[in-house]
Amino acid sequence: MTAGSNDICSNGKDNRDPITGICGNHAYSLLGAFELSRIENGEYRLSKSGTSNKTERIVELRNPWGKGE
Repeated sequence: MTAGSNDICSNGKDNRDPITGICGNHAYSLLGAFELSRIENGEYRLSKSGTSNKTERIVELRNPWGKGE
């Protein structure tokens, strides 16, 4: 499965967003998708779907042209 990003900085270049690390105008490979539940002390753990209203959904992406971001 793949994902892609838009022109993040609206300048037609592939600048990297400093907050997310995503590069603009790029294709990405989807490596994983996870749902995490917040537990005590601000920590997270993998959750079963729909077990809590304090869940975060995250994806793990890979930039095939990347060199460490």
